[in-house]
Amino acid sequence: MSGDRSAASSALLGETKEALRRQACFRLAVVLLLLAILIVAAFASMLVGQVKLSIKQLFEAIAHSLFNASSLSDEERIVVFFRLPRVALAILVGATLAISGVGLQAMFRNPMADPYLLGISSGGALGAAIVTFLDIHSSWLGIGIQPFVSFATAFGAAWVVAVLGRVGGVLRTDAVLLSGIAVNALLSAIISLMMYLSAHRLALARIYFWLLGGFYNATWRDVLFMTPHAIIGIFVLWLNWRPLNALLLGEETAHYVGIDISRLKWLIIGAVSWCCSGAVAYAGSIGFVGLVMPHMARMLIGPGHGTLMPTAMLFGAIFLVLCDMLSRLGNEIPVGIFTALSGVPFFLFLLRKSHRLYA
Repeated sequence: MSGDRSAASSALLGETKEALRRQACFRLAVVLLLLAILIVAAFASMLVGQVKLSIKQLFEAIAHSLFNASSLSDEERIVVFFRLPRVALAILVGATLAISGVGLQAMFRNPMADPYLLGISSGGALGAAIVTFLDIHSSWLGIGIQPFVSFATAFGAAWVVAVLGRVGGVLRTDAVLLSGIAVNALLSAIISLMMYLSAHRLALARIYFWLLGGFYNATWRDVLFMTPHAIIGIFVLWLNWRPLNALLLGEETAHYVGIDISRLKWLIIGAVSWCCSGAVAYAGSIGFVGLVMPHMARMLIGPGHGTLMPTAMLFGAIFLVLCDMLSRLGNEIPVGIFTALSGVPFFLFLLRKSHRLYA
């Protein structure tokens, strides 16, 4: 009898290992496929614009910029100094917003948590608008003060939402969501007031840009300064994928396995604020990427944050690259319009189905 039980246990263990191996192979294949799609989308995006380019001209421009940057033709300069930074910035912003949404949805255990809906993006936009409205030109370490002000206002908005969302000492997801919507509306109203009071047309146009978002002003300087926001924010969120997995089982369970819940939440809020402040400072307030992309990734590879985070990042990067490509087909329509057109219906769907997703 004991031999039969041992054989059955060994067979079950072997089947479990085989199932885990197949699951890991599937997830790796998904990540590699999305990476390939991102590369194709990036090159396709660089072909689109008022100046039509062939694939041969595109590759020649990239090759010349690497080996002979001093003698570029007009078409090659368009690729190197306009379209390449646009694509690079779209990839960075899409990845950071998507992983920010993953972190917030896990922290609040709410499928509708999103940097835009919780007012964090509007907080970052407020900081950028204040710098523009007051015409501040200060810099620190060669970086304009705008990203730092955006980080402060984004973190402040997140802190206000977290404080208002505490009921009886506990963060209530419904209270957090309603508080985020209220804070988002308030900050948008303040930005609209600054737009109304802006006498200088350039300042008005720049504030308007931060409200809608886009990449038509992207430069390599923007990509350079956005990169630390992406790397640091993604690194902090990635380091906490195991605690976030535990948090999905409930705060009591996470506390039981030794996780400092309060520290984790503020760490996630800080990382998300850092990511969003950079995204808003250099690309404007682009909404719903952090809402939709994590769900697309979750439906494909499951809720485990070890693979969910990179998958969501790739989805976010692909999505914004494609949205930027569409914006150039329509005479530079702001990217935020495309993300809202796709995100609002998805948000309404989640609003009706949330009790089934996170019961």
